[in-house]
Amino acid sequence: MAKLASVKERLHKGYAQTMDVTKTLADEKSQYQHIRIFDTVSNGRVMTLDDIVQITSRDESAYADMLTHLPMLEHGKVERVMIVGGGDLSIADEALKHKGVKEVVLVDIDGRVIELCKQHFGEINAKAFKD
Repeated sequence: MAKLASVKERLHKGYAQTMDVTKTLADEKSQYQHIRIFDTVSNGRVMTLDDIVQITSRDESAYADMLTHLPMLEHGKVERVMIVGGGDLSIADEALKHKGVKEVVLVDIDGRVIELCKQHFGEINAKAFKD
């Protein structure tokens, strides 16, 4: 697999970020999108879909915590959780930390994202995959 020297994410005109890549772990096109997983100098492990950052090991916890715990605590008694997208399972992992949760259902269009995240992001989703 060829090593990427750097990856540029351009979200909109006038804004872009560039990350120096130290190691490419996955670089493939699924039926739905271009999936890349790579290690970087300052953001840790990163996954992009169609060149847009979806998750980094550096800031995953802040992102997943805010999307999971705030609404669940506000609700007060969540028993069932449905996640649309979220193939990295970071939100599922956080939802399962709530003792009252009986079921978490994750729906993602791209099974390949789930497979690659299971392989390369185990530190953030291993508990969800075991549950």
